[in-house]
Amino acid sequence: MSQDKHNHHVVIVSGFSDSRSRNKIIANSFEEIGLIPHIYKYPAKEWTIDRAAMMLGVFIDTEIVKDETNIAISFLSYELGSLVTRYYVSHYKLLPARRCIIIADPFHPSDKYRDKKIGWLGRHRYGVPLIQLAEGPRGFPTYCGIPPIPFGVIVTGTKEPKKGGIYNNQEIHDSLYVPRYMLKEAREVIYTPPTCKKALAIKPVLKLATTFLQHGWFKGN
Repeated sequence: MSQDKHNHHVVIVSGFSDSRSRNKIIANSFEEIGLIPHIYKYPAKEWTIDRAAMMLGVFIDTEIVKDETNIAISFLSYELGSLVTRYYVSHYKLLPARRCIIIADPFHPSDKYRDKKIGWLGRHRYGVPLIQLAEGPRGFPTYCGIPPIPFGVIVTGTKEPKKGGIYNNQEIHDSLYVPRYMLKEAREVIYTPPTCKKALAIKPVLKLATTFLQHGWFKGN
């Protein structure tokens, strides 16, 4: 059992496929083991990654920390939320005992627009964040980076890649969400065939996430 269980808050940071029912399932899985969930809501199709990260900091300060001094905050982020969380923990002051779970498919649909001119679909239907995704890391104000805290990654939508990190003739490090260099830095990496949208509602996947947040490892102490 985590020593900070009774004052351990977990912030859920979602992405484009934000779903009230999906976030509720995740939050319930945390509550069942005594963790305190918070759902960070932001206009993913309008805000840039750095702005979403800045407002995440405001959310934590005003809605969670307040005047508390003995508090631990961890993150579960998925899809675009993984970039927001990575930016936040890389640029803002950290509280102690944080952990982070990143859950995402290896590739984003915007990959096909990378290095190409983005048309009406990207600019008007999805807004600025999709432009950032299509341009890749150079489109971010500052690279999102590796979380400087114990973090684990659940790569959804794929089986474990072959030796060398090859999947569908593309290298995992081409992904914005789970680049290969970040996988090497992660404390533990798990691969699961269901896509991110489906995996977030599957109990075994949620169990992996909750055990990491409790112990710092997917498989417990």
